[in-house]
Amino acid sequence: MKSSFSFIKDSVLLRMTIAVVAGVFLVVGTAGASTTISTNILTGGTLGALGVSTFGATASTTISAAGLLVTPGATVNGTLGVVGIATFGATASTTISTAGLLTTPAASTTMLSCLNNCTFGSSATSSFTAAGVLTLQNGETISNATDNTIAVTATNVTFSGLASSTTMKVGSDAVSTISGLIFGSCTLGTATVTSASTTYANCTGATGVTSSYKVFVQATSSIPVATFVTAASSTETTGTINVRLHATNGAADITAATVSLNFWAVR
Repeated sequence: MKSSFSFIKDSVLLRMTIAVVAGVFLVVGTAGASTTISTNILTGGTLGALGVSTFGATASTTISAAGLLVTPGATVNGTLGVVGIATFGATASTTISTAGLLTTPAASTTMLSCLNNCTFGSSATSSFTAAGVLTLQNGETISNATDNTIAVTATNVTFSGLASSTTMKVGSDAVSTISGLIFGSCTLGTATVTSASTTYANCTGATGVTSSYKVFVQATSSIPVATFVTAASSTETTGTINVRLHATNGAADITAATVSLNFWAVR
């Protein structure tokens, strides 16, 4: 027994055992701290990290323990695929759903481009085709296939508000444009009507009518029997239309503010 103990004490076996134990403690201590590897690593299996993983010279790219990749910028030369919902922006306010639906907050100063059909509204009631045709919520369309021409497909087109500096053309023929359209009624002043004669009178209250308008008038039931309107024109006085009256047998003089005329004025 004594000789055996001496053998172990004096042999290299004891020194080897101590070296192995020290090496194990050194490896464990080193692995427990942060490790930087300056050479390439090739693994044929799975590379796993239990904590946060950092990449780059300034450690600006990280993968959290939950698997969240944070990077200051990325360039992808091939296809980028996302299986779940993709979020963008500092507040993750822009998302792409698993079905490919892009949701973005209001953008008043940026440009949105679509190479194919684009739909708008929570129920996608309005859309743009790749050719730029706008389809509205009930199927009406607005297009501009011909330069300087806007085509609207609708049974009724209603304009609200005023367009003081624009013109409108009705129909596809070479017709005149309309810059102003006014209609209403005006009131005749005093007119001395003599049988079988012609006289003139002013019809006032034609709001908006100026000398640049062409006017059309229509007599109402207030005009005396045997008196006819045979001509009308705008005047230099805004809101006043001058009419020509012709009387036949039985005509009577017209008292001011007793006869009204309907008018249409076009510019």
